[in-house]
Amino acid sequence: TRCCAVRDKARFAAADRTAVPFLDARRSIQQRHAFGWRPDMLSARLKRAALPGRNALHIRSQKDTTAAPSDVIVILAGGMLPAGDLPEWVLRRLDVAYDLHRQNGTPVLCTGGGTPHKPPVMCPSGQVLHESTAMAEVLVKKGMDPTNIYKEWGSYDTIGNGYYTLTSHASPRGWRNLQVVTSDFHMPRSRAIFEWLFMLAQQAEGHENCVDANARHSYNLTYVTVTDEGIDAEVIASRHSREAQSLKNLQATAAQVTTLAAFHEWFHNEHRCYSVARQAEIMYPTTDTAYGLDDKALKSY
Repeated sequence: TRCCAVRDKARFAAADRTAVPFLDARRSIQQRHAFGWRPDMLSARLKRAALPGRNALHIRSQKDTTAAPSDVIVILAGGMLPAGDLPEWVLRRLDVAYDLHRQNGTPVLCTGGGTPHKPPVMCPSGQVLHESTAMAEVLVKKGMDPTNIYKEWGSYDTIGNGYYTLTSHASPRGWRNLQVVTSDFHMPRSRAIFEWLFMLAQQAEGHENCVDANARHSYNLTYVTVTDEGIDAEVIASRHSREAQSLKNLQATAAQVTTLAAFHEWFHNEHRCYSVARQAEIMYPTTDTAYGLDDKALKSY
């Protein structure tokens, strides 16, 4: 893990290119100021969901990712092993986030309650061990002050990671500058989700036409991509295929869900992980309601 973390740190300069593939290639990645987000710059992943004429978000593009100012470093969940340990790719995310924290003391937010794809891991006490709790424990063992670590444990997928990051932490704390850390295989869909949600949030706050990247009410998102090195080739290929399909599903949903209120309605009434009407599909899955993951993709959750 330490060796991988060193390699990842050395690749921070390249992370901007992999994390923001849909930006105009002619735009200098040495740019150090957030620029106005426009629908014509929106990722093709969410282009159909863009609201014409609105400048809803600011994306920060920097070559020196480690120097990006932020209010919080958000580590996206990536699963747990049966005994409660964290897989290599999650430990790598934690290594990178810890290095970022040590540079300027930025607090860290660990995300994730669990996954619908596997049974929950239990503590010796009989309580559920949430992914975010296991992640936070690793950071504490590294020497982080627990008061600089936050967590959310309500999410069971990446959409939930983004939603609870926004509603449980960023909004009440007034955090406007967020660094999002996740693996390369996970980044395209994660970025699409965060941009969709924070775009809707900024609209709901009445700042959808903001063009000043330094304004208090503008959200600034920076992405830090961690390499997939070391993950079994067949596992990562299967997961990439799964991510591509999930991204298409996200596009279709985002095209229909264009306000934060509509998102809340969809999230709590239609999303399988959070809807009371659909909770039986998680509790008592059948061949018709199961997610249909193959064994290789399942290893990456």
